[in-house]
Amino acid sequence: MEQTEKTVHEIKMDGRATLRVSGVEDVLGFDETSVVLCTCMDILNIDGSGLHIVKLDVSSGTLEIEGRIDSLYYTVPASKKRGLFGSRER
Repeated sequence: MEQTEKTVHEIKMDGRATLRVSGVEDVLGFDETSVVLCTCMDILNIDGSGLHIVKLDVSSGTLEIEGRIDSLYYTVPASKKRGLFGSRER
């Protein structure tokens, strides 16, 4: 699948204090210790402390977070997970 400008997913981090993410489709949840984003690549989990969303632009799919960033990791939504033999209709 070819990515369009809106679906390009990039992560840029300045030190551990500022994080900019593109390709954001939705904010699934956030508090001072975690931010969970639905991106064009899968679910992105951001853990840390003192986290707050500085900027969210839904039309361009960009988000900026400040605070102490401790980890970033992806999870696959349950709807995309497949069993050993994949999803087959019978």
